Amino acid sequence: MMNTIFIITNDYSLLDTGIDIDNMIISFVIDSVATIEKLTLKALHNSILFENKNIYFSLHFDVPDNNLDSFVETIQRQENMFMQLFFHPKYFNVAERPVVSLERKSWTTSPLEKIILSLDEQAVDQGFNGIRPVFFAGEDLLPGGEGNLIYNGDVSLQDFVNTYYDLLSKRYYASKYIGIKSKDFIQLTNALSDTETNLFKENPDLFNHLNQFCQLKNALVYLNENIQVAKEDLANQKAYLKIFKDQDESLNINEFYRNEYEILPLWYKQLGHLIKVMMGKRTWRSLFNNNVKKYKN
Repeated sequence: MMNTIFIITNDYSLLDTGIDIDNMIISFVIDSVATIEKLTLKALHNSILFENKNIYFSLHFDVPDNNLDSFVETIQRQENMFMQLFFHPKYFNVAERPVVSLERKSWTTSPLEKIILSLDEQAVDQGFNGIRPVFFAGEDLLPGGEGNLIYNGDVSLQDFVNTYYDLLSKRYYASKYIGIKSKDFIQLTNALSDTETNLFKENPDLFNHLNQFCQLKNALVYLNENIQVAKEDLANQKAYLKIFKDQDESLNINEFYRNEYEILPLWYKQLGHLIKVMMGKRTWRSLFNNNVKKYKN
């Protein structure tokens, strides 16, 4: 499919299924400490998840209408557990950025913004490039480019499919995400796939352009990642060259000191001290007593 499907659910048995749908992510709902602990237990110790090549998972924050501050504090206390999940080889990430999703209306709340920013900082500290938040929204928020389409059962399946066709044909909705909050996700996913097939039949040129756009956008993600790696490598090389240059200059100074002073015979050095005394730059007593001030002001 042209867009990645997020199955937003709390059904952990999906980890054990043999679902064979391309571009599909199981995004588990996080709404309490209990769900975090349950997901950690189910995901980190699930051998079938490793064996199934088509299944990847992520986190979806289901923000409560009440007690938001308490929810945020609870989430922040579990950041170490989130890091365990982010390091899971089957956790979905884009350009080394673990993906977390939430609905757009929730992002306007300052406390939830703190969660994302806090997770982002900790992910960077652990070697990731940060967090990749995915915002789901209703159709009314899509024209401005904010949010990704989500189905949560508030419209009929056919109406949602018709909306998707309009987005493809009129707004070029491709290489994005579609959230599905429904047990009938397989039926809905098949219907969305059929919609793309219908677009190909009715407007093959547009369909091909959208496909090419998806390929180029995916390539751009990895090119940007490679550019970032190259920048970091270049910065490391510059730092190494600076250290090497400083070390080289130090060696040159040491070599100069050794050639100009250390290898000179003792009588030559003593003669130099006598000349300094005769020129009034050094005290006479300092030649015989190391505790006496050597040089005059």
